Amino acid sequence: MKTLPELDESRLWKVQARAIRSLEESFRRADQRALIQMATGSGKTFTAVNVVYRLLKHAGAKRILFLVDRFNLGKQTEDEFANFEPPDDPR
Repeated sequence: MKTLPELDESRLWKVQARAIRSLEESFRRADQRALIQMATGSGKTFTAVNVVYRLLKHAGAKRILFLVDRFNLGKQTEDEFANFEPPDDPR
């Protein structure tokens, strides 16, 4: 976690960038728990996809469990992952 590159905030809203930075700081401190709390429509799913990408690409994570409690949230998440374009890889 200490070697994560600087967050590219060009495609993020300020609240999303702040949530990602705060979560990564929580990981660096090895906190037992972390919570991202954002308002409806603030891009929580997109924020989570960005966190997942950074953990897989830069932090050595091998797999990540993304758990939802409703079918429509699962579909929304699936769509968000399918449409995600990494900021450092245009493929």
